[in-house]
Amino acid sequence: MLPVFGQLLLALLPVPLVVYGLRRGRMAGAVLLAAAFGLVGLLIGPQEGVVFLLEFAPLAIMLAEGFRRNYCKESLIFGGLLVTLISSLVLTGLIFMTSDISIKEFIYTQIEQQSHQLEQVYQQAPADLPERELFDQAIQSMKELLWLAYPGMYISLLLILVVANYLISRLVLLKLGQVVADQTPFILLLIPDVWIWGAIAAGVLWIIKVPLLEILGLNLTLVFAAIYFLQGLATSLFFARRMRFPFLLQVLVMTVLLIQPIFLLVIVAVGLFDMWFDFRKLKVEHS
Repeated sequence: MLPVFGQLLLALLPVPLVVYGLRRGRMAGAVLLAAAFGLVGLLIGPQEGVVFLLEFAPLAIMLAEGFRRNYCKESLIFGGLLVTLISSLVLTGLIFMTSDISIKEFIYTQIEQQSHQLEQVYQQAPADLPERELFDQAIQSMKELLWLAYPGMYISLLLILVVANYLISRLVLLKLGQVVADQTPFILLLIPDVWIWGAIAAGVLWIIKVPLLEILGLNLTLVFAAIYFLQGLATSLFFARRMRFPFLLQVLVMTVLLIQPIFLLVIVAVGLFDMWFDFRKLKVEHS
């Protein structure tokens, strides 16, 4: 549990960098960034410190400058996604240039580690041989899927990472009395209707029997699933707020929804169907 919590804290480190740099100036932000780089390197290791600097510093700088220049939330989020993706590619290139491992071996190692963790969890539960055979088949199928869908999953995770840092940074800035150009609550997030054509095109590419197009469609489908997951999450929080759920109960319910794969699919479906059913009646208000 501690490694997961530590990774979460590391992923949200851009937040204090954004807030401090925006309120105290670029030089103060640069000093704090250097201090964070040194602290991460000291506590976890020099290599992890470099990873932090290359992967999270560009996002912090992009968000801070975006807030300073009063960019809209769309520009901040997709600009942050772009710089984070570019910095991740640069980091990946440096890793492969300074080691003997190839991209294929790196992805395969990541997939094997995830599969091994699942196997350890399963081995703790008693099961007879047929069930174990089914489990082994499921693990093998999962490996094949992860291998094909790795780029889409990675971009999806980066998108959620950027959105989380943007929303938390904006919330903290507003609490501190900082003027922010776009103050639209997350619960009112509305994906433009035209984006559905991208999701439909991704689905069509996925189901046709042309190998390269099928792989492209699978990865694009995962990216659009992450986008509509955000809208579904906003819709769910909207109704939780309307029903006046206590804050701790909202956190508990959202935690349960996020850790159960079937509920994740439900949230994606809610976000997708919100385009037609307008659950929050946002389109009526803007019409």
